[in-house]
Amino acid sequence: MIGLMVAGLVTIGVVFTTHRQSLPLSATSTELGVVEPILLPVISTEDAAPTAPSAFAAFEDEAVAPSTHFIGAVQIPNAEKSITILLAGVAGCASCGFEAQNMSRLQDEYNLEELQFVFVDIYNFGGPDQLAWYANVLEATNLTWAIDADGLFKDAYGVDIDATLILNDSGDILYRDDTVTSYETLREQIDLILNV
Repeated sequence: MIGLMVAGLVTIGVVFTTHRQSLPLSATSTELGVVEPILLPVISTEDAAPTAPSAFAAFEDEAVAPSTHFIGAVQIPNAEKSITILLAGVAGCASCGFEAQNMSRLQDEYNLEELQFVFVDIYNFGGPDQLAWYANVLEATNLTWAIDADGLFKDAYGVDIDATLILNDSGDILYRDDTVTSYETLREQIDLILNV
């Protein structure tokens, strides 16, 4: 767990120093207008590497070999689900891991016919292998783990690390939090939306 925390701190440091312009200026939502559906590649969390991959794989001189972890795609917003709960994060982030575990717990508690829980890796520094490893370390493999490889999701929704969104099937943002969202708050918001 200490290794995960150290890797998370290093990853967050790299993200914030190389993407300073993308830091949120406030915790309030922005006016986004209509967002076109976005397809994000989804990884398999099965057969994850037993040890942590290099946190700097994307920065190494050698080209990173293509991964066999991609198993499909998820559309945001998902027209097949009443509600999609999204967490923007990065593999190795400690606070993102805390939220992902909360989402995994909530996924086990709710009807999956109506809901989909998606962790979106918005910086993709370690690639699908590191993301699969991270999902397994967190024991949150029941979530959908997607990668925002080209930044479309991040830019379209104006999110950064720890942003949580709840969307309906039309893409309307029903809830937004740009900081760490607690289990209780997320559960309360889902209950409010489902009871409307």
